[in-house]
Amino acid sequence: MKQILFTTFIIIAFTCFSQTDKVKGRFGCAVNSSLLEYSQSVGIAPTATYFKNNHQLELGIGIHPFEALNVRIISLELNYMYFANGISNRFNLYFITNFTSSNKRFRSLYDEINYNYLILTGGYGFQFRILKDAYVGTDINAGGLTRSKTSDNPNYLSSESFFHRIYLTGMIRLNIGYRF
Repeated sequence: MKQILFTTFIIIAFTCFSQTDKVKGRFGCAVNSSLLEYSQSVGIAPTATYFKNNHQLELGIGIHPFEALNVRIISLELNYMYFANGISNRFNLYFITNFTSSNKRFRSLYDEINYNYLILTGGYGFQFRILKDAYVGTDINAGGLTRSKTSDNPNYLSSESFFHRIYLTGMIRLNIGYRF
């Protein structure tokens, strides 16, 4: 699985950013908020962005501040967005692919349970430019999710490895960002 993800990332990077024209890339920052259907948690991910030739890559670390006191979720988020018509208009449509890896730690009365998620979704969205370089946007995604779970007390809960089950999931995302 690691080789597939790494190969996909390399292909996207070479395809997007090895164009021969002299278009200057633009860095930026964004805050992405997402509601994942399967885990029903709201995540907030500050991300760094890079835009070039109608392609945008985003990388960020997500937190889930609205969980119970005995639950902690931290995630790593990688997004690839393709703006077919560029970003020069006030209203811009895009295709998105999202890869999220997250860790959910739950402390119960008997032990500590760890869930690790791998989520891969794709979808469609739009951005609305509110100032020259600032924007707000939203997208809707569908895809797959797999998880592993481990427990400190194997008598309480049995462990499960990745790809034991694959679930269908959906995601709604909101974002606000700025390109420098």
